[in-house]
Amino acid sequence: MRIIRDSDTVEYVDESGDKLVLLSAPRQRDVESSDLIERDEAMGQMQALKKSGIDTDAFMADAKKDRDALEAAKEAVKTSLPAAKVREFRLKSLGIRLVIGGENIGGEAIVTSYRDMDPISAAWIDKCVGETWMGALPSDEDTRGEGADAPVPVGATVSTPA
Repeated sequence: MRIIRDSDTVEYVDESGDKLVLLSAPRQRDVESSDLIERDEAMGQMQALKKSGIDTDAFMADAKKDRDALEAAKEAVKTSLPAAKVREFRLKSLGIRLVIGGENIGGEAIVTSYRDMDPISAAWIDKCVGETWMGALPSDEDTRGEGADAPVPVGATVSTPA
């Protein structure tokens, strides 16, 4: 087991020598909150599509028929950036310090500074936060182990708690 402490940090330095100091991993409460924000954003987008007249159910049914397109969509989701609210939440959760031109920026000011950055600098922050966030989360393979989808052996007793 491991408790994430404020001293567990990782430091990123850009080409100009400015620094971003992040927690080395997100806390469980932040992972859960991020997932809720991400889900709410997705549901909001789905509702907007429905309001525009798009039949999302038919769209999903069609997508399930084309396995190649479905796999391509899953891969695109893995490599795409999360929504702006999610990125800001993750930065707020992981951000310890930002050093720009010798000026130390901490706390809520990190997110405020991020909002005021040029797109290239903000993309660098997104990349660093994304690497740290996703690098600390276990994948399905890590948590499910080998043979997770294997059928229950014949004759095995499967019980449920009473």
